[in-house]
Order: sequence, then structure tokens, then C-alpha cells
Amino acid sequence: MDTPIEVKPSLPPPLPLLDSKQPPESPPRTIMQMVTPGIRARRNKRLLLYFHIPFCSSKCHFCDWVVGYETSDLVNRGELRERYVDAMVQQVRTYAPRLAELRYRVTNIYWGGGTPTRLEASQIARIHDAVAESMDLSQLTEYTAEGSPETVSAAHLETWMKRGLNRQSIGVQSFDNQVLKRMGRAHDAGKAEQALELFRQAGLQNYNIDLIAGFPDQSRDSLLDSLWRTIDLGVPHVSLYMFREFASNLVSVVQAAAGHRRQTSAEVRAEAYFAASQMLRDAGYNEYLVGYFAREDRFQFDAEEYYFGMHGDYFGFGAGATSTIGRFSLKSRDSSRYGSSHVRAFVEDPDKMVAAPCQYIPDDVYITSYFKAFVTREGLRFDRWNDQFGFDFQTFRKNRPGIRKWFADREAEGARFIEDARGIRLTPETWAPSMVWRR
Repeated sequence: MDTPIEVKPSLPPPLPLLDSKQPPESPPRTIMQMVTPGIRARRNKRLLLYFHIPFCSSKCHFCDWVVGYETSDLVNRGELRERYVDAMVQQVRTYAPRLAELRYRVTNIYWGGGTPTRLEASQIARIHDAVAESMDLSQLTEYTAEGSPETVSAAHLETWMKRGLNRQSIGVQSFDNQVLKRMGRAHDAGKAEQALELFRQAGLQNYNIDLIAGFPDQSRDSLLDSLWRTIDLGVPHVSLYMFREFASNLVSVVQAAAGHRRQTSAEVRAEAYFAASQMLRDAGYNEYLVGYFAREDRFQFDAEEYYFGMHGDYFGFGAGATSTIGRFSLKSRDSSRYGSSHVRAFVEDPDKMVAAPCQYIPDDVYITSYFKAFVTREGLRFDRWNDQFGFDFQTFRKNRPGIRKWFADREAEGARFIEDARGIRLTPETWAPSMVWRR
């Protein structure tokens, strides 16, 4: 159980982290010197490990995570991919022993991207085994990997499941082949169903599919038909995402702006989303996080609850991975989110990172990253916040005009917050409508 702590230092003004004034890259020794005091001060010593695999079959028109990647690098199947795996193994062998020495308890592993199933099974084994050499993985409660229908294979599942994988997430996005084509996906609905059959044949009971709502030229009927197919297939968990338009150079955003794709109003898209979410609830799915639906409690996505709810530190390996650890924020290379993981620079020197104390992180990073706590039903817990960052939330809010403005703007849009000694949460009726459009 988390224990409330009282820490009330005065906070300095925020310093830029995401622009040209961001801190310089630091070598591993310096990184560990910076984060060790904060790690030792933490009461909660759980740790989530994240592996970032920046390769895909195609550059999807909706995906703002890879919008800035060079397409030739993103779809690479040869030399760059092998060098990237070598670099990840090196990074793991540099940092994992230090994390183990600091007595972290690894409870979650998550492979994301990109598309982890773009790696060969043998490459996945190399990365996992490098971690297992240094860290105790016997207390894992959830081990999840993302994949795409056209790339996931029995060999992937066998390799991962031998190493503890107990959950798979697959990016289906839609069961409408015309919508999939407009999204730039490399699979069709048939491939998606074949992937689900692979999970069943492997004996994997806990798996998720991603579906998107509000994509340009995606009708309400098309979305609801995909939901009916999902329900009929007996999928145990569904992640339903509203299409994001925050990256102006995203193909689908450019097409809509030029009039080549029709985008309906936010109100119409929201209506379609909530009709879909109601359909899932009527079919027996529980919306335990905004946009996350599980048929049974045992199928809930623990790693996302962990991340959103601030249940512990997390350390990311790979070019685009971020970490919040020891009350510092870490990032390989440039700390911008959108497609700037600099894969080739990471390959050349995987051990250096940009690091900044959490107290110096600008408001927009807190809002887009840590305020995802409001996606959970219990919202932002003060004790977890204080333990994760080392300072009191009320003091933080008082010293940050941008944070106060965020709350005021949400309330102007209809959100209603409840604040008590435990924390801040959204009212049940404004919970999903307030967070469905999150970045």
C-alpha cells in the first residue's frame, strides 16, 4: 500500500526542456549519479521497463508517434535494424545492473514502438535475455508486447511466452478494409482475425486490440460495425482511441486540410465515440480507464494503469523511450515526442541521455504526460505524486500559472473536479468526456 508523505519544498521556476536550451546529453555515470538520491528517497520501489522498437511495415497516416521518422529507416529490415538491436543490448547492459543494485522491483515489462513484431524472434530474445542477466524478473505481474497483424507470428509468441509474456496488444484500428487502406495500414481485416487466432492457438488468454474513432472519412456505421465484429470475436480487451490531430504534418491531417478527406466536427466524432463505448459497455465490457474496456478485471491493462496512476518509476530502453526515475526525466537524444527519436544517432551512442530534475520540467510536459492520471477513476493521488516527484502537488500548482490555467480551461469546457485530502479526480459524469480528447 502507498504511504502518504509530506514534502513541501519551494519550487524554482520551470526551465525549458523541450527546446534548444534543453540540458546536454550526459554519460551513464553522470546519469546514475543524478538519479540515485531520488531513487533511494522513494518509498515505492516498483519499476516498469519499456522497450522502444522504432520499426514498422508502413508509415501509417494516423500515427503521430512516427510522423517525423525517415520512412526508409522506419521500414528498414536489414543493417539498421540489426545495429539497433546491438545498441539496445548495449544500453541494457549499461543501465540494468545499476537499476538492480538500487533494489527496484520489476513488476511490468512493455514493448512498444513502432512495432516490436518487426524484429525477428531471435532479436527479441537477445534484448530480453540481456535484461534477465542483470535484473530479477521473478516478480513480474504483467508482460505485454505490441504487434501488428501482418507481422506477428507463432515464433514471436513462442519466444516471448517462454520469457514470461502474458499479454499481447495488436493494432487492428478498424475491421473496415477501405478505412484501413486510407489509414495506410499494411494489413486487412482478414489478417487481423488470423492474428487473433494465433493468440488462441498459442494459449494466450489476455490480449487487446486497438481501434480508432474519428478518423477522416470514417463513418459512424463503419466504427460501430468494427465494434460488433470485435464483440463477436470475443476479444477480452479493447482500447478505443479518438484520432489525434496534434501533429500538423501527419498525412491524414494534411489531406483533410487540403479537402482530400472529409473530417466531421468534434461533436459528431464525439457522438460516434460514445456510441461505440456504450456498445462495449452493453456487451459487458467495463471502462476502467477512459477508452480502455475489459471483459473481466483480469484482462485490465496493468501497465497503463501503472503509468497513468503513478504507481512507480519507469525506465525506457531505446531511441525514443522516456523515463521518469529517481525524480528525474530522462530521454535519449531530443526530448520532443513526435517522431524525433534519432535512431541512427542512438545506434552510434546508445548510452547517453538528456536528463532534467522533475521540478524543472515545463508545464506542458506535466499536462501531456503526468496529467493522464485523470484518465483513471481515482485521478491524481497526492501521496503518489509526492513520492514520484519529491515535492507537494499543492505547492507545485500554486507556483505554476500554466497548471492553474489547465484546470480552469477544463472547467470552462465542462469538467468538474473533486478535491479532498487524498487527491483530485473528475466527477463520474465528466470523467470520460473531459479526457477522451487528451493528447
